[in-house]
Amino acid sequence: MSDKTNILIVADHYLPGFKAGEPIVSLSALVEQLRQHISIAIVTRNYDFNEYAPYQDTPVNQWLSNYGVQIFYFCSLKQYASVLLNKNYDVIYLNSFFSVLSIIALALNRLGWLSSKIVLAPRGELSKAALGIKSKKKTIYLTLAKRLGFFKTIDWHATSFSEQEDIIREFSQPVTLLPNLITPSFLDTQPALRSKNVSHVKLVFFSRISQKKNLDFSLSLLKKSNVLVDFDIWGPIEDQPYWQHCQALISELPPNIKVDYKGSLPRDQVKTVLPVYHALLLPTLNENFGHAIVECMALGVVPIISDQTPWQNLAKLQVGWDIQLSDERLFIEVIQRLAAMSEPEWQLWSLHAQQFIRQQSSIPMDDYLKLLSV
Repeated sequence: MSDKTNILIVADHYLPGFKAGEPIVSLSALVEQLRQHISIAIVTRNYDFNEYAPYQDTPVNQWLSNYGVQIFYFCSLKQYASVLLNKNYDVIYLNSFFSVLSIIALALNRLGWLSSKIVLAPRGELSKAALGIKSKKKTIYLTLAKRLGFFKTIDWHATSFSEQEDIIREFSQPVTLLPNLITPSFLDTQPALRSKNVSHVKLVFFSRISQKKNLDFSLSLLKKSNVLVDFDIWGPIEDQPYWQHCQALISELPPNIKVDYKGSLPRDQVKTVLPVYHALLLPTLNENFGHAIVECMALGVVPIISDQTPWQNLAKLQVGWDIQLSDERLFIEVIQRLAAMSEPEWQLWSLHAQQFIRQQSSIPMDDYLKLLSV
């Protein structure tokens, strides 16, 4: 019988899904690097983000050996609850703050029906920017859950210093700070050799299409840029009215800006698709880690991002740019500077981005094992 700690990871979406973006990337990287040390099981929905058709050829309501771990794909909340109640796990790891799956687990724990240690990773959902989106519902839940004592006996996992501060602001409880793990295969990628014409740049938006990711701001920047830009948008549409707003902005762009919506990018195509671009344009309102940013840098795609992520002071290292959202002028100057770069100068920045992210990739394995122990 195995003496490994038994961990149940609760996630709204997991592989083979990919449209939920960074939460799936975070979990798959964690699972890949920790499964040799602990016994991992995952309970998740039987469909992808914003999709209600089930995964093809994936049995539901039974344990399967997939992706190196045991996974239970459920199709009703009753079946999900039965997974929580029918086995004593050492640790239950909740991969979202506002997910109904986390709410159910916290309620069952408060009732005394779970004997597991509960670890909650908010995944950036407690930042002020995130709380400001659909704020009324979130405020009601936060108030009620605090009064009911949902968070009194749980452990917290933050993946950035700012997220640690957000949790302490809301709950005044101890928080374990551990950065997200990076998928190892991205760190082994060889430097990409791509062409770069002066006065022309290929930009990519690689993220979910939602207010938090700030695509409309990207489009407003491009409208004021006087260089040739190819701007491809990759990501699932999370907020349809917001996407319609963005489409209206696209229709107003001048002829020097070419925009193409490419849809969702499957995980197995990321390493082949992204290296055709020179830079990532992602002026996000907030990221507690930013897997899209990390993976782009690992593939030599230079980031142009906001200063609301853990990736700071990039320009000093010739890695990319992190810019205050209030400084629209600087964003535009950077886009135009990047377009004006010669191929040798661009290749240098691309190489620096890859070297930088490799230096940041040390794995706090012992600290993760401590967080996920009893």
